[in-house]
Amino acid sequence: MLLIPELFDNTLTIYAYSHSDSEFRSIEIVFRNANVIMDRSRIGNDDRGRRGYKYIVNGKGLIEKLEKFVGIRFITLGRNTDVEIGGGQYPYKCKRIADLPSQQACETIYADDDHLAFMKCCLLARKRNWLGGDSEPGTCNRS
Repeated sequence: MLLIPELFDNTLTIYAYSHSDSEFRSIEIVFRNANVIMDRSRIGNDDRGRRGYKYIVNGKGLIEKLEKFVGIRFITLGRNTDVEIGGGQYPYKCKRIADLPSQQACETIYADDDHLAFMKCCLLARKRNWLGGDSEPGTCNRS
């Protein structure tokens, strides 16, 4: 899955692309567990044929609530939105989804549960210009 955040005028839009219904559900569980109201709408597929959904959170208070719950911070840089990935209790492997085995990468992130780790990883994938990200418990091996 790939998550692309866009923060503008106290409105956070997250564009999500995946082939998997369970990955969309995981992101929606994070919103629900954070008690953050969002609007979801279907958007077009990306150039890889992954289904797209747009999640919109309106209001500075709800955006800050989501950031605190997930352990991230959205930062507006001109017309772009960056994300700072914060800590958590447990280590997770954030694995790069890539076209070629030679493009594989892994970064250790920290989160308090599997859904939060998945969301953080998918946001990190955008930050790193990866095709997508997937997470699992554990730490990445250093070579």
